[in-house]
Amino acid sequence: MSALFDRIKSWADDENLTNEDLNAEIDNILDNFSPEFMSGFSTNATQMQIQTSPGGVGTESLSESMSDEVERLRYVLSQIIGGTYWYSSIPVSLSSINATLQALDVNVNPRNGIVSGKIDANSQPAFLLPTGGGALTATLKATATAINYWVNGSIFTVGADVATSNLTLAPGTNNTAVSVGDHDEYSTDVLIASVGSNISGQIGNYAAFKVGTEYFIGYVESAIKITRCLRGIFFDSTGANIPSVAFADASTITFMKLAWIYLKSDGTLQISYTNPKFSGEEPSSPASGDQWYDLSTNTWKRHDGVNFVVSDSVLLGYAISDGTGCVAARSSDFVKTYSDFCRVAPKRIDNDNYISSGKGFEVSVNGSTIKSEIGSLIWNLPDSLPAGEAEANDIWYYLYITNSGATFISAIAPIYNEGMRGYYHPAKPWRCIAKAYNATSATSIFHDVVSLIGYSEGNSGLVTSVTFASPGDLIASTKVKCRGGSVLVGLVPEKGSNDINNGMIIKMICASLGAGAWAISIFRNGVEIAAWNSYKEAEAVTTSSFDEFIVGSLLTVDEPGAGEHLYEIYAFGANGANTATISVNKARIIAVEMGAQL
Repeated sequence: MSALFDRIKSWADDENLTNEDLNAEIDNILDNFSPEFMSGFSTNATQMQIQTSPGGVGTESLSESMSDEVERLRYVLSQIIGGTYWYSSIPVSLSSINATLQALDVNVNPRNGIVSGKIDANSQPAFLLPTGGGALTATLKATATAINYWVNGSIFTVGADVATSNLTLAPGTNNTAVSVGDHDEYSTDVLIASVGSNISGQIGNYAAFKVGTEYFIGYVESAIKITRCLRGIFFDSTGANIPSVAFADASTITFMKLAWIYLKSDGTLQISYTNPKFSGEEPSSPASGDQWYDLSTNTWKRHDGVNFVVSDSVLLGYAISDGTGCVAARSSDFVKTYSDFCRVAPKRIDNDNYISSGKGFEVSVNGSTIKSEIGSLIWNLPDSLPAGEAEANDIWYYLYITNSGATFISAIAPIYNEGMRGYYHPAKPWRCIAKAYNATSATSIFHDVVSLIGYSEGNSGLVTSVTFASPGDLIASTKVKCRGGSVLVGLVPEKGSNDINNGMIIKMICASLGAGAWAISIFRNGVEIAAWNSYKEAEAVTTSSFDEFIVGSLLTVDEPGAGEHLYEIYAFGANGANTATISVNKARIIAVEMGAQL
């Protein structure tokens, strides 16, 4: 690299150096000391292709000249564009990337949603609560913790509490129904009778109700049924959860007023009393005040009495009012990248502990990935019980994971959260991945985890009181298409059974059989992958004419690889010349892929 300008004077031998000549030459250098008067470093193709890695932090390759610096910059450019040389053809332009990101704006920068705000001790959103004191208002809590939210692709912040205007009271007449049959705390379908007109008038809509001390919302399917109930999800003015309750036949169910609360870009609150619509086409027969989320533009719109217009708002949550004031509220979930990914397969290791089987685990919880290549998740009863819960017998327990990786066992059943893409605790952002039955003997019996993981299972076959007298009789089979994750396969009690005595019972009737006399085996594509038999199970019969030797589930975890696989379960009942009769009662085969990336 050299200069591209001429010198002013060349001196001869013995010539006097004058100050005028010296100053002129120095000025000449200063005046032309710019890139256009310096030679390049690409005088030929070979030189143009010279690139040198600058190294990494701690292993730097230092430059000793300007050409060295150019070589290192060229290397970095080649890495950025992914080409052989720094001037290779660019596979995609930055403008094209920007256009793609803008098209995916709803994922990169969510157009509408709550980004952050007040949370409780369990990280549950808690920015919308009843005002309290009997007031007919709900309050956005933002003074201590500001709320940040997206509206139509722009971010906004509110840093002070904001109360709604007075909400509408619930009606005081024609506002009750009675339950038909007993319902536990987790019933999602409620049969009703003696229905008031204010309830029957809600057919086809979600509405709010009170039974006992509980407030819940449900879809009024008909004049005799409320379905898709969301229970135990509301909070009072102190931020305390209002739990679900069991209620008996003929209990009074009272209609409440449900308000949908929106936060506008100017920080004010807007209220609607009709269910919001989500569609790509404008709803028909709208009324003034109706809210519509236009899926074609990812924009909230509100009907002004004539047309749907952009409302510049986001759904903050919903609140419930009775005949005197606002009594319950629920904040919207934060906008995050939620996933239903789960590679956790718990197994019982003794009467008190469950552990994630296999090497390592990975699961998405509340927008966070909990992952370990070699570690395990452990649930212990009673140590994993949340504060306020004590161990009890003859009940179902649910295995939860938090977004910090903590594990809990709770008697509170989960609900399916469509937005968060999984089964979650109704009042905490904990993901549920399994359930277990704690029997009278305090022996935890591992039970059906299929419905709690969220992946589709194979074609389950129900087996009801079928007896197999010959060795190698097929109990059930199913096929499952795998994407590469773990498969949980085995016999479990009939789906929906909540009584362990009505679950799976395997009986053996025999004469006098020694060890190894019976077995139940699982085969994958004709090869045995797991078996339960008398020398492996303490409950097995060796010298008895009759016994029930297993109550509960027979499950194993398999990693078959991608593709379609046939799982079969066989009953073997022979030892030498002896034959055992094995009866499988009220069971079904399941095969579910748990760890596949969608």
